[in-house]
Amino acid sequence: MKHLFINVMIMTALTGTLTAMAQTGVTAAASSMPSVINATLTATQRSGKNESLEVELVGRQGNKLAYREKGGPKEASLSIELASVVSLDFDLQLEADPFSRALANRNWTVVATSLWPVITPLLPYLNITDNNAAGLAYTMGSAMIKVAEGHRKANAEDKARRLYVEAYKVLEILAKAQWFEDAESARLKGVLCLIAITNYPQAEAQLKAAQTPEIGDASWGLYWYAQAVLKVARGDMREAMNAVTRSLAFENKDIDVFPDALLLSARLYEDLLEPYRARDVYYEVAKVFPDTEWSATAREHLKYIMDKGLTKDPEKSSVEVVFFGLNENVNTKVTALLKGDERAPILEETSTTIEVDEADMQSGKKGETAPAADASAPPPEPGAKPPPPKTSAMDAAKQAGKASAGAKAAKTEALK
Repeated sequence: MKHLFINVMIMTALTGTLTAMAQTGVTAAASSMPSVINATLTATQRSGKNESLEVELVGRQGNKLAYREKGGPKEASLSIELASVVSLDFDLQLEADPFSRALANRNWTVVATSLWPVITPLLPYLNITDNNAAGLAYTMGSAMIKVAEGHRKANAEDKARRLYVEAYKVLEILAKAQWFEDAESARLKGVLCLIAITNYPQAEAQLKAAQTPEIGDASWGLYWYAQAVLKVARGDMREAMNAVTRSLAFENKDIDVFPDALLLSARLYEDLLEPYRARDVYYEVAKVFPDTEWSATAREHLKYIMDKGLTKDPEKSSVEVVFFGLNENVNTKVTALLKGDERAPILEETSTTIEVDEADMQSGKKGETAPAADASAPPPEPGAKPPPPKTSAMDAAKQAGKASAGAKAAKTEALK
């Protein structure tokens, strides 16, 4: 399919929602939005042929896309049925190096602020068939949830709530884009936003409207994780444990959902007064996902369990002893971990033969690459190789995903 390019020219100041973002600590480096969105629109004509036309997008009116010919008079506005649109690809200009580094380092604030001024002007167009802004918009919404979680942990409740609301607005649009491969995941992440702002009735309605996934579906882990989070919010810890167990139980472990589900299961073990099981799960999370927010959370809980002496006495019926004939002192291993004496083994990118579909990486939502070269570094020595050229936002996301594919696959394999 022929690619079309919409040059997003950022000129005038963002207002309204951007102000809310600024109040939450997520501020755009370039606080601006386009005065004109130039596009090459491909649509099916009455003849049945697909034709392309360079246009300036004017807006969206119901099921029609309003535009004018590029360079034409402002009063000469035309419209086309959305059903006739074949594709609408955006040339999303973005500072690729900071964006790639942020993805690699899981710096969700930078991810969100990098994408915000580029994506927000395109919200009216996000669910139009086959546009390439949807993937990055999904990345932005997911990053905003992570930032909101950080604010909530820091007791900045107002900031967290505003971010959850803004993230939901983006994800709600994507959930309606039936052609978008992550539409169902967007719906489920929107449910998590609704739960976070205590809108439980709407969250329940959204979950009922969601497709119940089959084993092996990409949304399996997220669906049951959302069910578990809602059960926790309703105070039904036993049912929450049943749901989170289903999220964890099968091979299709989403690297972005599985650690959260593990942490939730450990928290539920605590609530159900099973500190030994909680300790064991927290310990594994800290080992398997070092240098992440998941590991930091696990270590905090492990420290609390050890400081309170909740697992000081020997466990009466150790799972290891019953099933495997082992008798490991997990308390000793936890103590060593907290002292920094034990770290998870480094998984080499060549340690697995699992193949990762490049399409899964297009939105840049799951990459964990090595940090890119520092943009502030001194110039190279004479004769040194020149740095790689600047890339578009989508290319940056693809590069981050490709570079991390082996490591991600190895981690996913290790979880099975």
